[in-house]
Amino acid sequence: MANTLEIEKNQSENKQKSWFQNLCDEFLSSIRDLNRQEKILLRRSMGLTFTESSPQAHIVFYSHIPETVKKDEYDIWFFCLCIYAYQDTLGNKRLENALSEFYNNEYTSESQKAKVRALISYRMCDDGRIIHYLAKMIKMLEKDGNMSINVPSLLSALLRWNKGSADEWAEKIARFYKEEKKDEEN
Repeated sequence: MANTLEIEKNQSENKQKSWFQNLCDEFLSSIRDLNRQEKILLRRSMGLTFTESSPQAHIVFYSHIPETVKKDEYDIWFFCLCIYAYQDTLGNKRLENALSEFYNNEYTSESQKAKVRALISYRMCDDGRIIHYLAKMIKMLEKDGNMSINVPSLLSALLRWNKGSADEWAEKIARFYKEEKKDEEN
């Protein structure tokens, strides 16, 4: 009996993953068709929530977003659309890896490290604070040379932020933080 429940649970998770993967694939194939003016418009909106952005940006967003996306996830999908326009690529580096490398870099200042630690303490909520903060972090990473953030992985992580992604990022970054504290004590 336990085995059949476990099998059913795994099948349900696989269906959910494939549904989500199809949704992401639809979105990502659609945004590759952004024209130059749309990209410029979205770059200007980077760091803004969906409701803070211009009506012209809304038109671009609605023309690329899958119909099944929930309205309470619009900020996340819009942010990822803006990141794509900002980078002009889907990217190849996971944001959590870029942040870990940045955090572990000997040239990273204490104030910059504090910003990384503060980011992972935020929770996804309606005020858009995390969207503003993520945009600042991505721009900071760009200055450091760690750009080209992987949009599909960022989208997936943000949609799961309150359900574990933040903790996964914290764990990855905390390893460096713990090692740093040990070095200071010795």
